[in-house]
Formats: sequence, C-alpha cells, structure tokens
Amino acid sequence: MKRISTMLAALFLAAACVFAAAVADGTWTAQGQVPAGAISTLVLTSSGATLSGTADGVQITAGKIQNNSVWFSVVKSGKTYACKGQIAGSTLTIYQSLTDGSQPVSVTLAKAN
Repeated sequence: MKRISTMLAALFLAAACVFAAAVADGTWTAQGQVPAGAISTLVLTSSGATLSGTADGVQITAGKIQNNSVWFSVVKSGKTYACKGQIAGSTLTIYQSLTDGSQPVSVTLAKAN
C-alpha cells in the first residue's frame, strides 16, 4: 500500500510540473504603456523545469520555470538583464533589471490566443 501511495504521489508531482510548465508556453505581448527598455514581446517554450524562447526577438538564456514563476536572462544592447515573472491565468508580470539590480522595470504581458 505504501508503495502505491508513493507511486501516486510521484505521478501527481510529475503531472503538476508538466501542467505548470505548459502554462508559460506561447506568445506574450505587453499591455498598455511599456516602460523604456522593458520587454514588449515574449515567445516561450518549456520542457520540464527548463524555459527557452525569445524576448523581443533576442534568445533568452538560463530560463527556468517552477509552478507559476519564471526566471531568465536576456542580453539587450550589450547589457545583461535578469528577469523574473509571475503567471496568473493569461497574464504574465515580468520584473527586469540589470544583473546588478539597477534600472528595474516591470511590465504586464497578456498571452495571445
């Protein structure tokens, strides 16, 4: 019985990880006023806990996803930005700054249908 419970728990956890990862997949576009330097378009694909894609046409690196949270880096105009975000339904709020924490901005993106 304990073995079955362990197997079911592992299966449930695996299914939850796949579902959470799939939540990020797709094209996300900024809504409303976009702060200068903020990401306006994201195209994301997930595989397990790994996130890949582009931010304004530039390849993202070090992409990760856990539950409804995403993290990645992107190099724009020779500067590396650290980005983290939260997904809530069809909305993704991204907080980005230079890797030293300077020049912070946030932007809300909506998932395209």
